[in-house]
Amino acid sequence: MKACFIDEPPRLLIVKGHLEEAVQVLQRAVRLNQPKFPQDLDVSALVHSKRQRQNGKTTQITQKDSAPSLHLPSGNTLDSFSATGTNKMSLNKSDNYLDLDDGIGPWWAGPVALVRTKIMAKVTLGLSGMVLLQGVVYLGLPLSSRSFKSPFLYIALLGALEIPLCILAGPVTRRFGRKPILSTCLTSCGILLILTAALLLAGIKDERVIMTLILTGFLFVATAYAVNILYAPELFPTTLRPWGTAAFVLSNYAGFSISPIIVDYAEDLIWVPPAVMGACSIVSGSLLFLLPETNGRSLPETFADLHRAREEERNLKLNIYKKESRSPNYLLD
Repeated sequence: MKACFIDEPPRLLIVKGHLEEAVQVLQRAVRLNQPKFPQDLDVSALVHSKRQRQNGKTTQITQKDSAPSLHLPSGNTLDSFSATGTNKMSLNKSDNYLDLDDGIGPWWAGPVALVRTKIMAKVTLGLSGMVLLQGVVYLGLPLSSRSFKSPFLYIALLGALEIPLCILAGPVTRRFGRKPILSTCLTSCGILLILTAALLLAGIKDERVIMTLILTGFLFVATAYAVNILYAPELFPTTLRPWGTAAFVLSNYAGFSISPIIVDYAEDLIWVPPAVMGACSIVSGSLLFLLPETNGRSLPETFADLHRAREEERNLKLNIYKKESRSPNYLLD
């Protein structure tokens, strides 16, 4: 599990049971960042302690070829959460118990885990739908270049716009969060494209005005695309992050495959592509209500961690609502 120049993430190595390799990666990190760590830091003890906390007392780990392997329970034992969609944990398992819900075991465990419970299904389907519709817009706008007298200038401007947004996307999302930026960008893009369609339908075909609106819309959707590359992996626990990222990429490519159909089959009605893509962008932004915010929050490592974090968020919101409902401020109205 080792690349040529980039190490595997230690968090993933520990979860998968490759403890010796995780120790090597972290020891290298300690050497490179030596002033920030104490001299007597025992990396190996920390890694094994972390693994024991993840697995609790019900998971057995054995050493084989210096790479520990996880012994799973029998197939009758399913998951920490019931398969019917309830989110209550089983009493005979530790909080971070690794099981089928974490994609461990048969070949089908990973894909099934993405939709196994209500919370996980909302994340997977919400993200997949959002990026599919976003992909329609992201590729559809460049494919509309033949609508302009100078398609080469149009494509060059689209490419030039992506340079500053790729630089600014990281700091901006770190400051304001993932969901506010995505919602603002996708909604703004949709409004601009629908405005473009309305102008074309009204017979206003000034190329400078139309190109300005489309370029601005592309700036927004391309910014959302850059943020999604960061946001999508954060939505899934470490054990399911490869499967979740694969679902994100496949959904995005499915959106790419729809874009040529919209542009080619509506060639005579020039207002249809921006109208359809504008609607896709707005619907894509509306799907964000299914997804949680991840900015500034610790990433879940296991399936149980994700559900526990969502339950804590739900309880916090419920407590805030109860406090506000008991507040006497209503007497001032």
